[in-house]
This record gives sequence, C-alpha cells and structure tokens, in this order.
Amino acid sequence: QQHNETSSSSSTNDDDNDDDDDVVDAAAPPPPPVDAVQTNYIFVQPTNSRPQHMMLLYDKLQENGDWMVRDESIAYLGGRWYINTCFERCSDDGDDGKHTTFRFPGHCLVDDGVDGDGGDHAHHYDAYVKHHLQWLKMDYERPKGFLEEEDRRWIEYILSSEKNGKWKDLASW
Repeated sequence: QQHNETSSSSSTNDDDNDDDDDVVDAAAPPPPPVDAVQTNYIFVQPTNSRPQHMMLLYDKLQENGDWMVRDESIAYLGGRWYINTCFERCSDDGDDGKHTTFRFPGHCLVDDGVDGDGGDHAHHYDAYVKHHLQWLKMDYERPKGFLEEEDRRWIEYILSSEKNGKWKDLASW
C-alpha cells in the first residue's frame, strides 16, 4: 500500500507539470533492455553460430526492435565460427525504409569480400553455409526428423540467395 501512495503522490506532481513525457504507465511493460540503450549501433557476436540461434537474435532485434543489419564479418578460429554483426538503430521516420526489409544472417556476407571479389568473408561464409547445411541434414535424419522453424527459414533463405546453385545439392534432402 505504501507503493500506491507513492504512485499517487507522484501522479499529483505530474498533473501539475505540463510535461507528460515523464509520466510512466504502471501497466505498460518496460522496454526491452536493448531498446533502452542510448546508442545508434550495437555490435554483437553470438556465442552459438547455429542458424537457429542467429535467426532468433536477428528476429528479436529487427522485428521487435528498431534495428537493422548494417554490416557483418565472419571468422573461423579454433574450430568455431564467429559471426559479428553491427546493427544500426532505425529512426521512427522510416529512415528511407531501410528497416522494413528483414535481413537474414549472412546477408552482408553472401557476396562480400575484403577485395570485393569474394575474398575472405565470402570464402568463410561459403564454408560456414556448407558446414551448417550438412549439420542440419544430420539433425533432420535423426529419429526425431525435425528442424526448428528458424533453421528451416534460414535454409530457404540460403537457397533463394545463392546465385550459382552450389548449395542446392547440400540442401536437397
């Protein structure tokens, strides 16, 4: 009950103040922590690069927040894949519509390269895709015979984004 009294007294103070921006609706959920960050860029490196986990992260930031993929890089170190992503905050005015298009993990890596000719990033991303398609195939062939929705969405994107068909045979199961 002490909390209610405090709320009503602060409410009275807010009524006297013409600035309604400071009024907080107690019933409204707090903003997700990432949306409370006062920055225009977020750099992330997921601890698990499985497509399912990457898709969940990209979904959360792009669909439930005001973030778009600005850039990506990839490295293979010590037998593990590391994908680094830079997300940029989108403005409320549409920012030329950039945040209306969902960008899948690897969007910036498909044709990317340090030389602009399919250099390191494109080479590593191609190896990443092949590795994960084979891994997902093994998961699919296990007794449960099931892939998570995020894995299936990623496979569909990979097949639709490739230009020369080099991944089609790996995903034709």
